Amino acid sequence: MLFRPVISLSSSRILIRSVVVGLLLCVFDIWVDVTLLGEGDLSQQLFAPEPVEVWVRLLLFSLSVAAGLFVQRLYRSLARADIELNSLRSDLEWRINERTIELENAMRKIEQQRYQRELLLNSTSDGIYGLDREGKTTFINQSGAAMLGYRPDELIGKHSHTQMHHSHADGREYPEKSCRMRAAVRDGETKYVSDEVLWREDGSSFRRGVAILRKFVLGIQAQANSKT
Repeated sequence: MLFRPVISLSSSRILIRSVVVGLLLCVFDIWVDVTLLGEGDLSQQLFAPEPVEVWVRLLLFSLSVAAGLFVQRLYRSLARADIELNSLRSDLEWRINERTIELENAMRKIEQQRYQRELLLNSTSDGIYGLDREGKTTFINQSGAAMLGYRPDELIGKHSHTQMHHSHADGREYPEKSCRMRAAVRDGETKYVSDEVLWREDGSSFRRGVAILRKFVLGIQAQANSKT
């Protein structure tokens, strides 16, 4: 698409220019030979019985001029293409910068919302933690972690039933498939479970009433609110 105008639209003009310029240069060269070097008459040089040298000169000059004009037009086309390419590159860089700013603003907003959520959760004395559908802890506030004897980062990503709800008060194993908290989270139900046994990091246990609430926070999560 870029070189089509050079070859198809201007080929006739290039040919005519090359022939005319070549003819003029050839006549000028012969005129120099005649006037300055005294090599015969101009008409004799042009219409000699064997003017091979004249037409060879004409052909060479024509080809030279045609090549020069072609290269000139090609150079101009490449220059225009380079300008268009630079314009496209600048536009692409501008769009990338714009999208980057939008992404940074979105990430900053998400981080601000996360900070506000954590601030709200940590402002209550009740223990609050979130579970995903696999039963892993997605978040827990300071009060909830303190009740269990852990730091919050020690519980994030861990299987909650295995870590804090694995046994009955008498020490018997509490199968996860029988866990009412886990079932409520899995089924997306809202349920209150009274007198639930939770286990601390040091091996001791305590009883709490637990409310399981369905909540959408980056996916379906449930909040377990430990009440005194």
